[in-house]
Amino acid sequence: MSRIYKNLDQVYDDVKQQFFSNEHSFRQAFVEAIKEESVKICREDIATNIIIPLLDAVIEGRKPDIIFANVVMELEKPPLQDSPISKEKIESQLKPYMKKLANRLFEAVIWGLATNGWKAELWRLIKIPLDKEYKILIEKETEGIMPEVVRQLLVKICTEKILIIVPDDLIRIFGVK
Repeated sequence: MSRIYKNLDQVYDDVKQQFFSNEHSFRQAFVEAIKEESVKICREDIATNIIIPLLDAVIEGRKPDIIFANVVMELEKPPLQDSPISKEKIESQLKPYMKKLANRLFEAVIWGLATNGWKAELWRLIKIPLDKEYKILIEKETEGIMPEVVRQLLVKICTEKILIIVPDDLIRIFGVK
């Protein structure tokens, strides 16, 4: 039976109830909840015209990770009990994805979120321009229970400039080819 998620607290409750048997079902619920929460947190036009179309494309793409605009999200199948996020997953997947995305931009902030459904960590990558190169700095911005950290990320996404990095993102937003 499929449930419609209206907020991140519902997803968090289902994580605690061990409802998600795999990463895909958790990912689907997580993205649906983010779409609903974006309408509450962001300006309506930003949520409906930019964030939701980009997240819809993520769901249709069936990729294991969520990458849109200047945001990278790494999700793990929720463990059976409250546990910390896998440091290995952050080091081997989240940070390399953030660096890869940063290579497409000269100066920008890249946001990275890692979650196992119980906990979440929000990471920030900044590029510091040097003479002919740049230095990449990745720092943990915050950590805590999943709904609270994800809402903090949504506030950042909705109040900062939304960067359209991948040309396909423009097509997803404006619907033209």
